[in-house]
Amino acid sequence: MLKFKVKDSTHQAISVISKYLCILGFIGAVGFFGFTMVKNYQEAKTILSDAVVLDAEVTLDDVVYEKGRKGRSKATYHFSYHYEAGGKNYNKSFTTSESNANKYIDSESVQIAYSKADPTLSGKVEQLEKNSSIGSLSWRGIVAFFGLMFLAAVVYGLITSVLFINKDKPEEDD
Repeated sequence: MLKFKVKDSTHQAISVISKYLCILGFIGAVGFFGFTMVKNYQEAKTILSDAVVLDAEVTLDDVVYEKGRKGRSKATYHFSYHYEAGGKNYNKSFTTSESNANKYIDSESVQIAYSKADPTLSGKVEQLEKNSSIGSLSWRGIVAFFGLMFLAAVVYGLITSVLFINKDKPEEDD
């Protein structure tokens, strides 16, 4: 593994800089996740506040296979659905994993909701109900917060203890 042996003063400087960079990265990631969660919540609430629920025709557009490690492969299914509102046709698309795709492949329609005020705003009813729940939003926020905190701590530990090693400090035997 890549290791750099540095002087004690350099290691301390790297430690301080990486701590602040990890904190900034953590705050940025929490801000991004928080923004997208609140945006999805507001959109779901907007749609469901004056929703028209209907069954829309769903079609499989594409399947993308990606090769992973150890010979594993991952499939991503791309679907689209079509609905009519106010005499206009609207198309929306969504993606799902292979494990969730069977319910859309086997069915010719999916239950969607769209906003009467703005028919371009639509989504699958089950997803909108999840996104419009404060409890669901809170749990996702808590899990994301602590997950990102753990990730920032691991990155900081890797930088200060594995990547940059203090050459003035004697090595410990394991």
